[in-house]
Amino acid sequence: MKKPATSLKLVALGMMLAGFTNQAAASGFQLFEGNAVNMGDFGAGGAAIAEDASTAYYNPAGLVRLTTPQIVVSATGIRSKANFSGKSTWSVPGTSLSSTLEGSADGGGPALIPAFHLAAPINDRIVLGFSLTAPFGLATDYSNDSVVRREATESSVKAMDLSPSIGIKVTDQLSIGLGIDYQNLDATLNSVALIPVSVSPAPTYVEANSQNQASDWAFGWRAGALYQFTSGTRVGLNYVSKVKHHLTGNSTLAMPGLTVGSDNATADITLPATTSLSIVHDLNPCWTLLGNVSYTQWSVIKDITLNNIASVMPDLINKKLIPTKGSVTLPENFRDTWRVAIGTNYKLNDQWLFRAGLGYDQTPVANEDRGVRLPDGDRIAVSLGTHYQPTKAIGLDVGYTHLFIKDGDIDHTVPIGSSQVHTVGTSKNAADLLGLQLTWSIA
Repeated sequence: MKKPATSLKLVALGMMLAGFTNQAAASGFQLFEGNAVNMGDFGAGGAAIAEDASTAYYNPAGLVRLTTPQIVVSATGIRSKANFSGKSTWSVPGTSLSSTLEGSADGGGPALIPAFHLAAPINDRIVLGFSLTAPFGLATDYSNDSVVRREATESSVKAMDLSPSIGIKVTDQLSIGLGIDYQNLDATLNSVALIPVSVSPAPTYVEANSQNQASDWAFGWRAGALYQFTSGTRVGLNYVSKVKHHLTGNSTLAMPGLTVGSDNATADITLPATTSLSIVHDLNPCWTLLGNVSYTQWSVIKDITLNNIASVMPDLINKKLIPTKGSVTLPENFRDTWRVAIGTNYKLNDQWLFRAGLGYDQTPVANEDRGVRLPDGDRIAVSLGTHYQPTKAIGLDVGYTHLFIKDGDIDHTVPIGSSQVHTVGTSKNAADLLGLQLTWSIA
């Protein structure tokens, strides 16, 4: 056997890093909930519908369809379920050190996604826009005594975009748009590390709370085009660039009698680019058909390196823990994904419109890479919504989506320094989303 203090080097560091990597590169943390209209048809109109100021975000070329200043305010509530059942085994290969937890854990819960959009026509060919949105987000929270606590407890990733944009009418049929994304990414990633403190006469361990937060501001961009083939048919194309983040923050490892801290923890993470193609076709004055295909380049996430992370090095011979920092690189190997939606609108009269949509959303995580931070699977969506126009200036939207998420089978080994955590089980997943929107057209 190797000398214990050497073979177990950076055990706690690896435990915390395993959680950070799964969290920062988890599947299904992209958000399309920039308005409540998308909740009513699963974004089937996406880059082509251009019916309110939120088009500044979904396709800035659509801004030219707005003839008066307009403000859109929306909020989408999400209730997710992630019920894990199985076991998690921590061990040090080549030694007798091992600990298994078995049972169930619920990591789901509520979340709220706000959005704000503004459109300001300059003339009949140029319209300025601005959006405040959340393009990426994730929240799971397993309790500190759950079966999966050694891989994950609280996980929160929040991206916020400040996006000024412009739409330009090139011809009566063609318009183009461009926007700049100034994006903040904030991550909170916690877990409970298991640390051996002695091996004689029998192995003993201590649990330590690993709490880690980091954030960054970075720039990206978006560009779109909208073409009106006929009075009732238009096609929109929108591209949102990848954004490279250089996160900095704090890392703490706390246990009875000892707290280790680091105020210069860092990580480089790239959020993927997305291309969307949408079509809107009016069948008649009452019925409209919508379709959307989106392609997200998740394969930019191959591995993540984290530096200056708070940890301890167990010295089992002298029965003490040595504070330290370190760096770890873990592979992720995400794959590019497709998202498809079809929908329809029915206009009852000048006040009421009803929406419905179906969709399919592919997960970027292969089965062998699925972890418990977000045990995502392929999704099927069913959406319903309505629009009510009580006055010429005020519009109200409500949209609801239910996501049927494929159960996440997990058989996953996470390296944690010289040790590892092997999680085996199944996570039953689902989500409900409810969006509300106020649109104010300023005459």
